[in-house]
Amino acid sequence: MLIDILIELLIIKGDISVKIEIEEFILQVKDEFFCYDIDNIEALFNNWEKEFKNWLKKSNSKNGILRLNNNIYIKIRDEDEIFEVVNSYIDIINDKKNINEYWNKF
Repeated sequence: MLIDILIELLIIKGDISVKIEIEEFILQVKDEFFCYDIDNIEALFNNWEKEFKNWLKKSNSKNGILRLNNNIYIKIRDEDEIFEVVNSYIDIINDKKNINEYWNKF
């Protein structure tokens, strides 16, 4: 009963998230990239992956990154967040905005 109340409070606060290993996250992001019908989608994904790994190296204490037993995990709300990761990256590229803006918000 108490656990149900705690879960409801977390849901209300929006603190429910799923942790997935970084490599699994990258594969899910890749799958989402390839849902787009864009000529250079493979190059876009490869750039995103390279930039993500660089961001990850610099993100020792970033919110949402967990380092446990030599494994690295990322916390996401749900599958929609993976769509948002890809869609916002493609938007920034298409709008020719500064890519640092994307990574600062990541």
